[in-house]
Amino acid sequence: MNFKGKSLSLKEYNDLADILQNKYGMQFLGDYEALCSNIAAGKEEEKNQAKPEPVIKQGQGDEEKAVFIRGTIRSGQLIRSEGNIVVLGDVNPGAYLEAAGSITVMGKMRGTGHAGTQGDYSTYIAAFRLEPMQLRIGDIVTRPPDGKQYKSKVPEMAFVKKGMIIVEPYLGKR
Repeated sequence: MNFKGKSLSLKEYNDLADILQNKYGMQFLGDYEALCSNIAAGKEEEKNQAKPEPVIKQGQGDEEKAVFIRGTIRSGQLIRSEGNIVVLGDVNPGAYLEAAGSITVMGKMRGTGHAGTQGDYSTYIAAFRLEPMQLRIGDIVTRPPDGKQYKSKVPEMAFVKKGMIIVEPYLGKR
């Protein structure tokens, strides 16, 4: 598990591991000593590397995997996952997300997203602000209309319906 920022005490580390394993059913990889050495090494490496690292992988075996990224995905960056991708930040134009599963962006999605890379049409792409350059689900591709500056004020979700990518408000009619 990779962390950025504050160093954790052994008690904080054990509390976090307990929460992730018992409350969320996540597999916890690594140990405290490795985390401490990774944080020290990561501070030096962080200066030379801008690409976000996967921080949590969920499940094991045939269960779904997810890559969680905290921060902005910048132009030119490619994030690829064999499972889902969750971005806690923005995806800038020119950035590319590629997931065998679904993509969720807790911010603005202005780059390119490709969900269901292995042909899974049940996947989706969701964001607080869905303003992509291009969306792909399976082998179906869409992009926003030329010249129209549509900006939604609610979270949206793109999914496949009748062979087309449909974008709807995430919360629907409540």
